[in-house]
Amino acid sequence: MFQVKPLLQVTNNEEKLNKRETELRQATEQLTHVRADHESLKSEHQQLTADKMLLTEQLRAEQDLCAETEEVLNLFCSLCTILRQLSFGFCVVCSIVFR
Repeated sequence: MFQVKPLLQVTNNEEKLNKRETELRQATEQLTHVRADHESLKSEHQQLTADKMLLTEQLRAEQDLCAETEEVLNLFCSLCTILRQLSFGFCVVCSIVFR
């Protein structure tokens, strides 16, 4: 009877140890997956940041071009007004713009 009790304790300890090893293995696998996901998301974030910077530069260039175009259009409209005042005829540009 004295021998059975220590054997049961050893068996219980082995079961606990096996359970802990299984838990550790699962936790390690989860950590591996989380690290892989993190690296993937980090890479995607870097790509999206680069894309955003490129789009911001393109938008800024388009806004500058739009502002220049508006300035030229205003100049044409001013010239058309002057031409009308001087009675040099009808300005085609203003008629298109103001329809």
